[in-house]
Order: sequence, then structure tokens, then C-alpha cells
Amino acid sequence: MTEYFKKGYVKITSSDDTSQMVVIEMCIPCVIFQTISPVLFANGKVTSISIKDPISVWIPNLCMDRFKSGISNDEFIDKKINKVISEKVDDIGKLFAGVASLVVDKNDILPILPLGTYINVEFVSKYQDLKFVLHSVSNIKSSGVSELYSSMKDEFSSIVID
Repeated sequence: MTEYFKKGYVKITSSDDTSQMVVIEMCIPCVIFQTISPVLFANGKVTSISIKDPISVWIPNLCMDRFKSGISNDEFIDKKINKVISEKVDDIGKLFAGVASLVVDKNDILPILPLGTYINVEFVSKYQDLKFVLHSVSNIKSSGVSELYSSMKDEFSSIVID
């Protein structure tokens, strides 16, 4: 299992050398799944999606180069803003955890959760197609995807030969 951010991971749960098939479990933010889903669907089959339990939300951090020049003389403004955002996102996660406890199937609330909510995804693919998955994911320039690529590359190293 290879960690992805603080609460996610990529893990090969089973593989079969005879059929050349592999089952991969990923715990990733929903927004990242939405970003890479065309790659997954083109190279295998997503067999299940569920909300991570307990509910937790990822949000990318802002850094100083993302702020307008002259916005603040405070050199730590990015850290202060990120801390406030993180606290508010944690509060929202707790709110949705309460809502999830009231519905028959907590996955029913997936469409209304923040985009950074971690989900569990099971993906089935052929060994040979993992190379295409890695190549395609490596070309996606979106926040959080390069970290997922690194986790996938580490985890797939026993199966994918360059």
C-alpha cells in the first residue's frame, strides 16, 4: 500500500499472473477521481465507489505565489488562510457525517459532499493497461494528480515494467 496525502492510498488488493488481471483499491478525493476517471474507464473497470468512513475532506493549500502582489505584508498569510479553511472544512465534514448517519445509505449524499471528500474506488485492469494509466495520469496537470501519479507508480512497480 502506498500512501496518498494524509488519508488516502493506492493498494493492489489482488493480482493474477495467469489472467494478467489486477484489482486496485484507491482512497482518493472525489475531485481527483473525477479528473482521472476517463483514464480509468478507458483502461479497465471501476467496480465500486463508496464514501470513506469516517468522512474526511482534502483541500489543496494555497501558497504565496497564488496571491495577488501587495495583498498583505504578512509573510505567513498563506498559512493563516489555509488553517482557517482547513478548520471550516473539518466542520463541514462533521456536518455531513451527521447527515450520513440519518440516511439509509450514506453513499446517497455523495453528490452533495464537497469535491475533496475522500472516496474508496475499486478498479480492475489488465497488467498491460496499467502502463497506459500511468502515462495518462502523468500528463494531467491538476492539483493533487501528480501526487496520485507518484503513489500509483510506486504501487504498480511490481507489475508495470518500463
